[in-house]
Amino acid sequence: ASFLPASIQAGVSVVLVGGGYSAATTLRALVDLAKDGDFPLRVVWLLRKPSSAGPPYAVVPDDPLPARGALVAFANALAAGGAETGRASVAVRRGASVRAVRRDDDSGGVVVEGVCEAAGGGEEEEFVVRPQCLVSHVGFRPDYELARELQVHLCYASEGPMKLASSLLAARVAAERGGDASAAGDCLSQAPPGRDLLTTPEPRFHVLGAKSYGRASSFLLAIGHKQVQGVVALLAEALLPKPSM
Repeated sequence: ASFLPASIQAGVSVVLVGGGYSAATTLRALVDLAKDGDFPLRVVWLLRKPSSAGPPYAVVPDDPLPARGALVAFANALAAGGAETGRASVAVRRGASVRAVRRDDDSGGVVVEGVCEAAGGGEEEEFVVRPQCLVSHVGFRPDYELARELQVHLCYASEGPMKLASSLLAARVAAERGGDASAAGDCLSQAPPGRDLLTTPEPRFHVLGAKSYGRASSFLLAIGHKQVQGVVALLAEALLPKPSM
């Protein structure tokens, strides 16, 4: 954990923001670090997902990725107050929204302000925490400066190309309506997109890789390989001379 202060023997306080696998991975690493390093660690985990929505992570039955299954079990147990954390004290705040982050000139740390669920799931309450470190796993958005003057129709929600974004959303909704919440969020359950989904209104301009998924976190490298193969085939059909009969 390179973001931790150099001197940590007296203990460290960390605010962790996020509800994805990256946040769970960081949380697992922090707890393990406190066990191995034998120093006190205080973590405040801010989750946007409210308690009424159930566990933070959907469980994939018979998960083909055992490490992911173990990570989900750990994070869900911790959110429910049932995980062993050793010398790490983890406070979970559900329904959280961060309103301000600023530098604390007195301590050299940061000040994090926001609102979250009150204890017992009642009304919202404000919180102010002053950790030494802030770790933010809140996703990313693609940079389309290169294509700003081109005809690229983007999804208003994911900021991915509209054709592919619509297909991904339709597949997710279909899985949720089928009662399989885990499949709706499982990157391994998705099918490679057809090459027609990789075209844009701009002739011969294609968005591939992680950027094609916009804000969505379900992109896999194997999907990117299929995207490249599909676009190369499209370009070959359009640009290579047809064989003479």
